[in-house]
Amino acid sequence: MRNNIHVRKKREENPPINQYIRAKEVRLVDIEKYGESDGKFSIEEARMLASKQNLDLVEISNKANPIICKILDYKKHKYDQKKAKQERDKNQKKVVIKEMRLSPDIGKNDYDVKLKKVTEFISKGNKTKVYIQFKGGRGFSEMVRNRGLETLLKFIVDLEEIATPDSSKPSMTGRRMSLMLSPKKKK
Repeated sequence: MRNNIHVRKKREENPPINQYIRAKEVRLVDIEKYGESDGKFSIEEARMLASKQNLDLVEISNKANPIICKILDYKKHKYDQKKAKQERDKNQKKVVIKEMRLSPDIGKNDYDVKLKKVTEFISKGNKTKVYIQFKGGRGFSEMVRNRGLETLLKFIVDLEEIATPDSSKPSMTGRRMSLMLSPKKKK
């Protein structure tokens, strides 16, 4: 079963052309008519028509009976597909999520360094997850939790010019309080 999937993917990437088409009869689709069927031809006639035009006979669909083929310049077709894929990939923006870990009793200088780094992440267009990892065995005190909350809220205030929080307040999961910041959209 696994080999069939591999063969199917390979077939979709590189459909059979010219002498590699195994059908006895094909239905040709003309280039100028954009999908209107021209009729049934024997495979020899179809190959002859393609070679007269110095083009290739390319299998489009093997699910139809007879299979559907098209006469075109296969190398140019592959080149155009490659360029179109590169253009699509170029226009896609990959979302990167950076993380910054803080402690509930972070010092002023450490806070400033972490704030500068998060500012750098956000200015590059990356989403940033800022979190506080609480330490302790069975639980941690309400006072420590409040200090952590204050630290994260201070982050929101300090970065309000360049970032917006995804939620109105930090969320608590287990022993971790976190906040997701996204870059502000430019107007």
